[in-house]
Amino acid sequence: MLMPSTQQEKLKFYKRFGLVEQLQVVASTAVVVAMVTILTIYTVLGRELTYLLFVTVVVVGVFGFLSVFFTVRYGQKIEEQRRDMLAINTISEAISNSVRANVILMNALKTVTNLMEADHGWIYLHEVNKLRLAYKEGTEIDFIHVLEKSGHETRDWKKEMVLWDRLKGNSPTIPTRLKEMGIRVWISEPLETSDGFAGVLILASKDIKRFDEKKMNLLSVFVSQINVALDNAQLFEKLNVSKQLYADLFEHSPDMYHIIDKDGKIVSCNQTEIDNLGYTKDELIGADIRILYPPDEHQKLEKKLDRIFNKGENLNGIEERIQRKDGTPVDVSVNTSLMYKGGKPVKVRVVMRNITETKMMREKLLQVQRIDSLGSLAGGIAHDFNNILLAILNAASIMKRKMEPKNQWYDYVELIESSSRRGGALTQQLLTFARQKNINYHPVDVNDVIRDTIRLMERSLDKSIKLRSGFTEDPTVIEGDERQLQQVLMNLILNARDAIPQGGTIKLSTKVEYLNQERIFTPHGSEGHYILLRVEDNGSGMDNETMEKIFEPFFTTKDTGKGTGLGLSVVYGIVNKHKGFIIVDSQPGVGTIFSIYLPQVHNENKKSVKGKWKNEKVTGGTENIIVIEDDILVSRMIRDMLTNLGYSVKLCIDGEEGLRELRNHDNPYELLVLDLNMPHISGRDVLLDLRKFNRSIPVIISTGYGEHVLDEQEIRGEIQAYIKKPYDEIEFGSLVRRVLDKHKQPTLQ
Repeated sequence: MLMPSTQQEKLKFYKRFGLVEQLQVVASTAVVVAMVTILTIYTVLGRELTYLLFVTVVVVGVFGFLSVFFTVRYGQKIEEQRRDMLAINTISEAISNSVRANVILMNALKTVTNLMEADHGWIYLHEVNKLRLAYKEGTEIDFIHVLEKSGHETRDWKKEMVLWDRLKGNSPTIPTRLKEMGIRVWISEPLETSDGFAGVLILASKDIKRFDEKKMNLLSVFVSQINVALDNAQLFEKLNVSKQLYADLFEHSPDMYHIIDKDGKIVSCNQTEIDNLGYTKDELIGADIRILYPPDEHQKLEKKLDRIFNKGENLNGIEERIQRKDGTPVDVSVNTSLMYKGGKPVKVRVVMRNITETKMMREKLLQVQRIDSLGSLAGGIAHDFNNILLAILNAASIMKRKMEPKNQWYDYVELIESSSRRGGALTQQLLTFARQKNINYHPVDVNDVIRDTIRLMERSLDKSIKLRSGFTEDPTVIEGDERQLQQVLMNLILNARDAIPQGGTIKLSTKVEYLNQERIFTPHGSEGHYILLRVEDNGSGMDNETMEKIFEPFFTTKDTGKGTGLGLSVVYGIVNKHKGFIIVDSQPGVGTIFSIYLPQVHNENKKSVKGKWKNEKVTGGTENIIVIEDDILVSRMIRDMLTNLGYSVKLCIDGEEGLRELRNHDNPYELLVLDLNMPHISGRDVLLDLRKFNRSIPVIISTGYGEHVLDEQEIRGEIQAYIKKPYDEIEFGSLVRRVLDKHKQPTLQ
């Protein structure tokens, strides 16, 4: 039999009391019943109820009634508080089971919807000034989307709690879609974190009285807990991101990184070390650190570990050589930092930076510096050697002019002269090597340069290597510098020599070809005839990968110490300066062909450089010439050459004497021959001092250095001519005559 609803409510209410409240109700009820029983007995028995007894019974009854009344009344409030605390505890448990924001919000929505006895619930998250539906409970619709379509404003939801009650008339009519769901009221509460507005929680109910003031306050408490949980979740997420960034930094640092314990075991390592050394992490972690070092480094390693763990020292910037899994050496710079436990070192962090390429570049730089030092030395040697050659060459030239070709000594004198010229060619090579000679562009016969180079190189090559040549009969004149071209040929011949260590053939040949624009592989080239200069060998050849790098500075396939990697890059640079281009064709085991294309020029009056003075008749004169030259032999030879041509000559052995003589107006001179490299006062200073008091006398610079010495504009603008040592009587005499004649010509006003 079912109990009446009122009785059920009373029983339900009574059961909500705690044990203490129930005992209080029972005790109070018993007092009231006892009072009524006493009064009934006295009445039935007809006994007189005394005043004192009556008052006592009444007081006890009143107190019993009051006890029951207040117990029931405040018991309800205590029960409500207990239920609220239970609800708060429930939401706390729901959101504290995870530190992931998505799990927190999902559990929170489900729990809050249940505790608030709502029919539907939604959580929207704030993203780029928009509210995105993230979670929903008890429905599939997008609540805000439905509201906005019907004209409801949601802007205030970001600031405060909003309760919509259609009976209060504070909002438009309920949208049709919500009516169909039976929704009569809804409430929203903003979600906030330390970063600001995070979203909104919305609850909806079919019961218009569902969200009273008490429940609204309870919802605020729930949301506050959710906000705290969200803050913690964001902090946890930031911590995870930070950990991940640190892990990425550790794993993918440009440096190799590992940790070693006191037993020399590798405890951990990063991915960079794995990638650099070719191991897997399983192979390295737990392995002995000696696995990374070649056997001859183990003893040094043990001493360093002893210094680290037993003496507490850290290593900073120590260079070591370790090895990859395949045994390839790797140069590294090492830094360490100790890890302590209980005040004692237990592990050491080791950071290794791969400096293999840096070390190679350092060695290359030292090599270049040595080359530069040799170049400076070579320039000085070339200058002194040119002075010696000048004396020998001109002594031979004077003797030769005094002899008849039938003289028995004529051939020997001619041999001395030709040998001196060959010595001069060698000094030109030294000056080119020393970078002390500018490119002097003029018509050059490529065939002549090849012949000279072959004669020069034949004596320096092994007898097992044969130099062959094949020349076109067409004109092979280009605009260039024969010394630079000779360097190109020498570098290519030496490169070919290294490719045939067991012997073979090197062939140099020329050919004239017409190239259209499609066949020209240089930006400054134009369609026309080109001289094709080929250098080919039958040596070891190259693969495609090597051919792509051969013109790069410092690239070499030779063993350490056997090549600078500059030879072919110099070739490439010189060919480019001559407005040409170079093509390489090579096959491993077959050989290599370097094809150099240089623009052909037409020069009807072309003469061989070395013989352009050969048949020229020198005209002398009677002018007064002063020579400032510190080398006694050279100065005497210049004097003899000039006096043989009829000139009056005054020799000065240094700049001070020369300036004193030039200031003496009693001896007017018509030409100065000046050496630049002199002690005390250099030729440059002599020239500049001279122009302060005499700007009319023409000056010829005679030097063993290259034309680069004239790069200073103040020097070049104060001289009339330049001549490179060594030179012979014909070349020098012709230049002197031209300078004097030009100086005597009247200047046009």
